[in-house]
Amino acid sequence: GDVAGWGHKVDDSFPGMEKLHYQTFDDAGQPHCGPVDARVAKCDDDLCLLGALKHFYGKVVSDEGRTMDFPQIDYGKVNAGLTFSDSDAVKMLINLIGDAHQPLHLGYAGDDMGRNIKVTLQGKETTLYELWDGEMIRSIMSEGKGSFWWGGWTHIQNVRDKFEAEKKAWAEEGAFARFEKWVKEGNQFACDRAYMNPSSQAKLAGGPQMAINFGDSTYSAIRQDILDQLLLAGARTA
Repeated sequence: GDVAGWGHKVDDSFPGMEKLHYQTFDDAGQPHCGPVDARVAKCDDDLCLLGALKHFYGKVVSDEGRTMDFPQIDYGKVNAGLTFSDSDAVKMLINLIGDAHQPLHLGYAGDDMGRNIKVTLQGKETTLYELWDGEMIRSIMSEGKGSFWWGGWTHIQNVRDKFEAEKKAWAEEGAFARFEKWVKEGNQFACDRAYMNPSSQAKLAGGPQMAINFGDSTYSAIRQDILDQLLLAGARTA
C-alpha cells in the first residue's frame, strides 16, 4: 500500500510520469487485437512500460554493484526536475510490475486504453478503463473492510506453482526476456478479457460509442480476472 501510495504521489507531482506506466499499442496502422506478431507498441526513447521496466531493473541491479547493459531514460523527457534515489528505483520497479498486470495499461491508442469505451455495470455508467483500473479494485478492497488481504489468498503459498515456474523461467531466460513476455501476455489478456463483454462475448474496441450495458454476471467475471492478475503480479514481484 505504501509503495502504491508513493507511486500516486510521484505521478501527481510529475504528470509526465504517466507514459512510463503504459504500453500503448497502435491500432491505426495495425488491426485492434490483430495477429500477435503484428502488434506494435509506441515506445519512443524507451518512454513506455517495457522500457521503464528494463531501465529501473537495470538501475536497481547496477546500484547493487552488478554490471549489466540496460536502457537509459532521459528523465528530462519525462518531466522536468524528475530524479530517482536508489530506494525510489525499487519502489518504481514494484509499481511497474503491477502495471504490467493491469490489462488496460497494455491497451490501444484508438480507444485511449479503454477510456473512450463507455460501459454500464450494475446501473452505474463508467469507462472500460476506470472499471478495470479503479472501480473494481476499490470494490474488491472494500469487501470485508479489506480483510481479504489477510485471508490467505495473497499469500505466496497460493501461487506456489506460478512462483516456481516464474523463478525457473527467470533463471533460464533473464529479466528482460521475462519483461517482454509479461507485456505480450498482458496485451493478450487485454484482448481476450478486458476488451470483451463477458456476458455476450462481443469484442469491445474503437472510439467513443453508446454505453455498453454489461449483464449481472460481468461483475463476478471481472472480479475473478482482477484477482488472478493480482496474484500473478504478486508471484512475479516475489
